[in-house]
Amino acid sequence: MKHILNNYYHEVLRFDRGEEVFNGLSEFLKDKEILSGWIWGLGAAERITISFYDIDKKEYQNKTFEEPLEVLCLEGNVSAKDGLPAVHLHGTFSRPDFSTIGGHVQKLIALGTIEVFIHKIEGKMERKFDQITGLSLLK
Repeated sequence: MKHILNNYYHEVLRFDRGEEVFNGLSEFLKDKEILSGWIWGLGAAERITISFYDIDKKEYQNKTFEEPLEVLCLEGNVSAKDGLPAVHLHGTFSRPDFSTIGGHVQKLIALGTIEVFIHKIEGKMERKFDQITGLSLLK
């Protein structure tokens, strides 16, 4: 991962081929002590694991795709969960036939590059477990 830009409100990161974005982003946020913000990204992926949350079963259904994909949109946020940054990231991905897939991002391996923009927010957004949904929701 390369740290491209840093200022009071923003960070820009570049992940190169073979780098795992989700964990790299989580580690960066932890190292920089960023607990609140919005995340956007784009690029290309060689492997992704995305999920869909089954609200009735209160569990994620995961699926891994190992194929070249355009990252049309990564969008999410960072908030505090148990005092550490928690990344909540969704993605939309395009195949060579122009069909799309998307879901909650669990793992993301860069193909060419993935560029990530972080807008830091003053204060601290926090997550707390919700019994009804089975999710850690912003509180």
